[in-house]
Amino acid sequence: MRPPRSPRLRPAAAPFLSSRAPCQKLGALLVVLLLLASKATGAAARRADDASELKAASVGGGGDADLEEDGEEAPKKLGLPLVVHTWPWTQAARAGYAVFERAEEEEARGGGGGAAASSTLPLDAAVAAAERAELDRCDGTVGPGGNTDELGRASLDALVMDGETMRAAGVAAVRVREAAATARLVMEATEHSLLVGEGATEFAASVGGFARHQRLEDEVSDARAASWRRASCQPNFRREKEGLHLRPDPRRHCGPYHRRREEEEEDEGGEGREKRGARNAASSSSSPLSPHPSAPLPSRLSHDTIAVVAIDALGRSAAAASSNGAAHKVPGRAGDAAVPGGGGYATPFGGCGSTGDGDLHLRYWPCVRAMASLGTGKMGPQRAAEDAVRAIAEREPGYVGALVVACSRTGRVGAAAHGWRFSYTVARKGVEGGEPQVVEVEPLVVERGKKLS
Repeated sequence: MRPPRSPRLRPAAAPFLSSRAPCQKLGALLVVLLLLASKATGAAARRADDASELKAASVGGGGDADLEEDGEEAPKKLGLPLVVHTWPWTQAARAGYAVFERAEEEEARGGGGGAAASSTLPLDAAVAAAERAELDRCDGTVGPGGNTDELGRASLDALVMDGETMRAAGVAAVRVREAAATARLVMEATEHSLLVGEGATEFAASVGGFARHQRLEDEVSDARAASWRRASCQPNFRREKEGLHLRPDPRRHCGPYHRRREEEEEDEGGEGREKRGARNAASSSSSPLSPHPSAPLPSRLSHDTIAVVAIDALGRSAAAASSNGAAHKVPGRAGDAAVPGGGGYATPFGGCGSTGDGDLHLRYWPCVRAMASLGTGKMGPQRAAEDAVRAIAEREPGYVGALVVACSRTGRVGAAAHGWRFSYTVARKGVEGGEPQVVEVEPLVVERGKKLS
């Protein structure tokens, strides 16, 4: 005799369809029900995971979940469009995200002429966020007023960048209130990438119609400048250089400063140049790892930037940044907020914004590094941000700064900071009705003395 065949769950031969096998029928039925229940439970769990993943990504907690162990990308984009920027200035994110909302409304009414698909939409949103921060003078570090240079004069830096075309432009030390709008004009109305000082101010007035020679200082900035001068202009961004002996001594006195003439070196106090040089070298506190040891450490009130990244529903990105620069900066300084790649950067893969020590950012280009890492597909936005911040902190013990990085392929956001507690703001579709959410970022702990890789 042939051994009996094992039961199979086939409609024509399933045992539970046979009245001759009631026990087999009941057992098989239970198996089918368990399989169906398992599938339903799995589907519900996946839906819950997707919802949790979306919420985490919206507030920067998604980390690098967009990259699996083997580097594969997550299957869908999360919460686009989005606007994300440095610091908890929710009104700026709201203004930027409103650009996307208006475009969608116009598209829905059929009168927008493809408003939601406009190639300038991400740039419109990024600039709107930066302009709102300028108008609100956020923390006194963006827009007119706030921080001034050694002479008590305020000037602004700003940049814009289109991630699709890679076109970018900035303005530095400009004396108009509309810094971000002026940077956009430079990008769209010239072939240049950077205008500075009086030339930038003249361009803003003649091409943009913005008021020139307006007073950018206010009572608060005047009071800060006066207090700093009463403290003998300490600390400042001057540093000692062997053989360059400024008069008066910037370590003890206010300027204006000029180089001592040779006869002054010989006559003053009976000291010769060699003795004075040796004394200054011995008393100098500068070091190769400290770009300006006597300078105030960057903080939200002394050295800050709003850096914005906007990504539309099609995954196109743009960046913008604006700042009134470092407090008590040397007149004529151009900060990273004026230089594409310094304070902000955008590519077809997403965008990055930085805040903190802009002089170090212009030496290490953390946003460029982060976007290159993101573009390879080997890092998500969180790892890319941490890698770029670590690259500076390992070489510069006193570094204070932060990055925020957004990926256009997945809609995820990552951020990293060193030397301070940092926060950023994100507004995106599908999370809290597009209302801005503030995310706190703990500073990285970095091992010193490593080589830049």
